[in-house]
Amino acid sequence: MPSIKPVTALAFVKCGQSLLLLAGEGSSLRVFDHKTSELLQSLEVLLTENIHGIEGCDDDSRFGDDITSGRSSCLVWGSRSVRMVQLESQPDRHGKYLVQCKLITERLQLVDWILNVCYWPTISKSAGRTSLEFAVLTAHNVLFLLSSPIPSTFNEHTSFTAVPLSAGPLSVLYSGHLICVDSDRLLVASGTVFGEILVWTCTGDFGLSSQSGMGTGHLLHCFTGHEGSIFGVRISNVLNGDGVDHPLRVVVSCSDDRTIRVWDISDIETKLNRLENRQTLSAIVETGSGVHELDDGTHENHCLTTAMGHLSRIWGLRFLPGFGQSRKLLSYGEDATSHIWQLGFRKSLDPASNISPSSLCLETTHCHHGGKNIWAVATHEEANNSAIATGGADGRIVSYSARLGKPEKVQVRLPSHGKMFIHTKAEGVQDIEAEETSNLEQSKTLTWAVFHSLEGNWQLNRILKSAIPTYPSGTFQGTATLTVRSPTDNTYDGEYLYMEEGTLVTEQGFTLQGSRRYIYRYQQSTDTITAWFAKPDTEAADYLFHKVEFQSNDRDLFWQKLDEQSNELRATGHHLCVEDHYDATYMFNYKSRVLDKWSVGYDVAGPKKDYTANAEYTRILLEHNTTRTAEGNAEIIKIPTLSGNADPAESGTHDAHDLLKSYSWINEYELLATTVKGCVLLGQLQKQPTSSHDPLQDSQTETVSWTEIAQLPDLNSYSLVTSIPDLEAGLLSGTAGIVYFYLNTRKTVEFMVKLPRKVSSLFSQGLYGPSAHSILSGASKSAGIVAGCLGSLVAYAFTIHTNDLSKEHTASQLTQLQLPPHFIVTSAHWIDPGNLLVLGSRNGAVCFYDLSTTPIEDDTVIASACYSHIHGDDAVTVIQTTPTQELTSNLSILTAGRNGRFAVHRVRLGRDHAATNIKLETLHISDLPFGPNIEGAMFDASTDDVILWGFRSKHFVVWNDTQQKETMKVECGGSHRSWAYQHGNHGNNGGKLIWTKASTCHIHTQAEASHHLIQPGSHGREIKAMAVFSSERISEARTSVLIATGAEDTTIRIFKCNTNESELSYGFECEAVMRDHTTGIQQLRWCPDGRFLFSAAGCEELYAWRVRSVPCVGVGVVCHARCPQVAANSDLRVMDFDISVRNHEISNGPVLLSVVYSDSSVRTKFELLLASTYNTSCLTQVRHLRFDVQSFLLTAGTDGHVTFWPLSKFEGKQDAQGNGQGNKLNSEHLSPQMEISWQKRHFIHQSSVKCMSVVYLSDEDAIIATGGDDNSVALTRLTKPITGLGTPICSTLLMRKAHASAVTAIQLIAHLETDSLANQHRYRLLTSSNDQSLKSWTFSVDTSKGGVKGFSVAKEADLHTGIADVSCMEVVDSNTGKTSVVIGGIGLETLSIGG
Repeated sequence: MPSIKPVTALAFVKCGQSLLLLAGEGSSLRVFDHKTSELLQSLEVLLTENIHGIEGCDDDSRFGDDITSGRSSCLVWGSRSVRMVQLESQPDRHGKYLVQCKLITERLQLVDWILNVCYWPTISKSAGRTSLEFAVLTAHNVLFLLSSPIPSTFNEHTSFTAVPLSAGPLSVLYSGHLICVDSDRLLVASGTVFGEILVWTCTGDFGLSSQSGMGTGHLLHCFTGHEGSIFGVRISNVLNGDGVDHPLRVVVSCSDDRTIRVWDISDIETKLNRLENRQTLSAIVETGSGVHELDDGTHENHCLTTAMGHLSRIWGLRFLPGFGQSRKLLSYGEDATSHIWQLGFRKSLDPASNISPSSLCLETTHCHHGGKNIWAVATHEEANNSAIATGGADGRIVSYSARLGKPEKVQVRLPSHGKMFIHTKAEGVQDIEAEETSNLEQSKTLTWAVFHSLEGNWQLNRILKSAIPTYPSGTFQGTATLTVRSPTDNTYDGEYLYMEEGTLVTEQGFTLQGSRRYIYRYQQSTDTITAWFAKPDTEAADYLFHKVEFQSNDRDLFWQKLDEQSNELRATGHHLCVEDHYDATYMFNYKSRVLDKWSVGYDVAGPKKDYTANAEYTRILLEHNTTRTAEGNAEIIKIPTLSGNADPAESGTHDAHDLLKSYSWINEYELLATTVKGCVLLGQLQKQPTSSHDPLQDSQTETVSWTEIAQLPDLNSYSLVTSIPDLEAGLLSGTAGIVYFYLNTRKTVEFMVKLPRKVSSLFSQGLYGPSAHSILSGASKSAGIVAGCLGSLVAYAFTIHTNDLSKEHTASQLTQLQLPPHFIVTSAHWIDPGNLLVLGSRNGAVCFYDLSTTPIEDDTVIASACYSHIHGDDAVTVIQTTPTQELTSNLSILTAGRNGRFAVHRVRLGRDHAATNIKLETLHISDLPFGPNIEGAMFDASTDDVILWGFRSKHFVVWNDTQQKETMKVECGGSHRSWAYQHGNHGNNGGKLIWTKASTCHIHTQAEASHHLIQPGSHGREIKAMAVFSSERISEARTSVLIATGAEDTTIRIFKCNTNESELSYGFECEAVMRDHTTGIQQLRWCPDGRFLFSAAGCEELYAWRVRSVPCVGVGVVCHARCPQVAANSDLRVMDFDISVRNHEISNGPVLLSVVYSDSSVRTKFELLLASTYNTSCLTQVRHLRFDVQSFLLTAGTDGHVTFWPLSKFEGKQDAQGNGQGNKLNSEHLSPQMEISWQKRHFIHQSSVKCMSVVYLSDEDAIIATGGDDNSVALTRLTKPITGLGTPICSTLLMRKAHASAVTAIQLIAHLETDSLANQHRYRLLTSSNDQSLKSWTFSVDTSKGGVKGFSVAKEADLHTGIADVSCMEVVDSNTGKTSVVIGGIGLETLSIGG
């Protein structure tokens, strides 16, 4: 049955020609084809225990010489149990490999919890055995040897034998890792609860004996230093090569203190020889005391390095295969991220030392899971890289690659490298400030020249020395960039943004990542350079740091040595921070009038600070090369020149000091670009052979060649570029208001139109045929253009027509569009067949223009309709028509904006498709997990997936909303820069990004998504609420239902579940995700007709969602209403609510909503009708109860009572047929917040009522099923009182100890069988609890007997569920004799009862 459970174990297994990924989810084992992500088989392995690990056997020779048989075995373990699984891969007649998975042993339980298992092939080989051996480490540091005979056939069963080998030092372990060194020795690393790492070995003649205690344990190391329990340890292979003085073996560990530590254990052979004749160490060494006396009497600190990178606890570590000496390390943890680290070594400066100094540097961070916790990781060696699979608490499994080598930081700067512009005209370079320079004093020219020469990229090395122990001392290494930008303060004439990034290695060995920003400014009137602090997390100046002051004698000395090869210039600065003094000293080092190096030193003194910081900057000399990034097949390509020539000086046409300004992709491999000085360039991506002979490197690399197309004066310093990929054309505009047209087939730029003002926005789009989304057939093609002008309330629209045969193009007459006040155009879209135009604005509005109408007298078209706040007050950046639509009176469009959301709207046109009476209805709004700057969107041509892209902080992100996954993430510095993105058209989530950062052009190419989704998941936190709605309107299949789930991660997900699916189907398909809540979800309920979904959470959040079917997104959801809070900043939780439609015959009839809060208050919402307060106990449940002609609110709380609140006196009168106002509350007789009071309480449970379910036997008879914190289940019968009026008579049947813990979910399913003549009603009662059991009870009622005398209850089934912390349960399918339910908690699981 379908399920979504936390993934607790992963392993790659090679079976014949297939690479399989095995996943443990609960007690089930799932087998995936890693290449295709296909689920091949699901197998129940450990019954009631979760799978914690999988160990594969990769020795194919065990199964005979015919390796094509593809048979493989693996050991699965969890808790104290182990079981052997065998896999077999056989090709079918079509050549496709079919995989079968079978259990070949019974479950074996050891005496202790299993922490780690190691396959031990060398024993059998040395002894000539025909069995599989495994070494097992348990939680009390004891080793076992497991042995299982190899079955001769796939269907043969076998058995296990378990023999204790040896016990290590006595301790309670949280983690462990063991490796087999050879046939007679195991090496063990144990992580204890007390924060120690015990390294010990077990030796013995295991090939000849299988007796208990045949091994001997020796403690080799006991490392301390972590501040908390050890959650993960890992032993490396022997490391050799660069930076290693001797064969090196290390242990890495992670802890509750969020650090990773590397320990040297290279001396284990020496220690073993030293301890060869001693007694076993387990008899004399105990852990937990904090002091460990080793047998050889030595105490050594072998910690090589320490690093911190995760935001919370780290659960485990892995050395990555496929990287030479395994110097890459993978860590994963509670923050649901995985990090890849580079472990580096350098030769020791002390010849007598056996310890190699090392470093652990963070390379990449992968965030592919939601919520909290990655529990499982698997790695597999592939050509050039390692395949990594991760599984988390969200049930998601993803796979990605860690490529060989660390990517270099590729930077390209097109102008000269920081030359001082103080050369004479005879040298061929014009002076700065041309005519004015001659009138300036030399001192002013020198200050400006120094400021100008700082531009560029610098290698940074800073040494920190502190006299105060609490302030770190160490070395900071990284890069710094000074980027020219327009002055943000008009009183200054020049400005740089200074940004540095790097790694600080402290003297204690800690590794920290750091970044810093400053603003450097030049003011001509005072001829001064000043340094300013930048505001946190922004690029804006905050307050003055210091002035950079040049002394006159230093200036004179510099001018005297101006023509010498080397020259220096000194400057000083001072800053007072409260009581701390900062004295700065600058030194600028020039070579041949070019700034080659510079340095700045700070001497800081004060009551709280006493340190020095000396930083040296060396200019980065750029190379013309291409490097790959670590993600997928991504590449960053550096732009070598501005023309197709290898040497820019040889072109003779382009200024070597120019900068790229704007970009736009014409097609997948070509882009149009402009420069600051008005040059138009065509860039082409090309494959070129590489000179590398390394077999691990690609034989080809991608480069960019540039061709100069034109030089346009009005594009100097300002230019706009947009492309029309359907025509392989582009549009350009500059300061003069001229729009130019570039056609790629002709490689020319031609005049198109002249607008009255400077163009501020330019949008283009291929125009389609009248009935389908395809370019007009034949040689003729068309495009629609919209241009906005600076400071104008008029926009301009026209069309371009091209002919491929004649190579000609024409433009239609300009149409003026009257814009509403304060409407600045930020997006535009033409709707088929080009007569309807939609514009988006910076303030969140959209306007519709009917271009088929006759303009008013001044040839201006006014808007047919305008809708404000489509995306709040933020810019509308995207408008797209949904694909595969016929031209009808109802169209759908997609919009996106800088509020971090995209929406789908229905556009209703008037008669004959006229745009005179346009109605816009929002069908779907999605709040994306990145943003808020959404800058583009499209529908993938191959898959119709919704693709969106934009910026999250410093990263450019591409998001596939249909698959709910991030497909690309590039650190580019943020949205305030020139950039252009081209999404791949092959359906594989690839794309190309070009951007400018620090006067440098970068291109990132990616052939496919950054990771592959093996299995989708659900919530990353506990599911707290669930609601099911089933309707034939949703799907033709009657078994298809919508399941809404809400969790502690504050999100609501709507799944489509097909209960008829087999175990080989995932079963749950996510249709929508809602992220509007800010606190954990408490309750969900569907409106009976499925039009609305209501959700409740903390802080009085109570929302109503409109749900319906929407083209291209499946299930569309809009937050229709929000219940107002009673008090601002309220922290009240909505504990429960109930809804009922008072008139079912009216499709849009009113809905009655009753809510109970954590302060025991009761309210009827949204227009507040009734309110009241219970006693000091908290109300946890509420239901609407219709009893005969009376209505009640039925509540339950933490006092174990159910309480009746009469509503009948607030209802209107009914006519003789029962119609009229009796079906709703009569609001005319209600005053605001009218008080109601409870009338009767009935005691049921000893403590809190956790869940409730109600069924009706008749209009005058009902059953309430409740589950309590007292582990009991109660059935309470409500009957009509003798007088006919008043609260019902209550009688309860209490089933004590129904579960082993609190009953948290209950469902009473009505009328399995009914005999009206015999007054017999038969029900099924389902209960679930935190004891992870689902119990089914058959419940019969004889209505002829009073009270509970006619009750008969019997247990029908007791099933184990793999869902921990069960909090909700819903019936998804129920027919005669069979019931399917979905259980929610930490995951989702479907179980079937009866049938």
